[in-house]
Amino acid sequence: MPYRKEMSQTRHAADGDPGFVREEPVSPEELSELPESCRPGWESPEEQRRAFRWSRIRRVLLEWVRRAMAEHLSVRERDALTLVYFEGLNCRDAGYRLGIHASTVSRRCQTGIEILRQVALRRPPRLPDGSLWCPASVSRARKNAPRT
Repeated sequence: MPYRKEMSQTRHAADGDPGFVREEPVSPEELSELPESCRPGWESPEEQRRAFRWSRIRRVLLEWVRRAMAEHLSVRERDALTLVYFEGLNCRDAGYRLGIHASTVSRRCQTGIEILRQVALRRPPRLPDGSLWCPASVSRARKNAPRT
């Protein structure tokens, strides 16, 4: 399988498409000549620590969300949120599976998210280091509300 070889920024600009990447086969000899930090999949020890810390935080947050959904949401809101956010369906497909219209799925998701935001403000989840998680985005009434 050929590895991707990134083209230079000047090459991107000359082609007129900044997202242009040309794929070329790279021999194993060329790869072995690269320093380890430039090889595919390499992460510095600091990047590994950050990724590990984030995975622990993400696990705690997901557990908190599932518990809050079970305690504070109706079955209808919980089903809509599970299909859309945890199973990755769009509202139309989730509506088809639930036997309701896509706009109803969207409305149930919005209601459920608003309830979870209120719960997070009253009782924020505790992170692995013991601190409370409460980013500024939780307190906004709408997802894309203007910032004050």
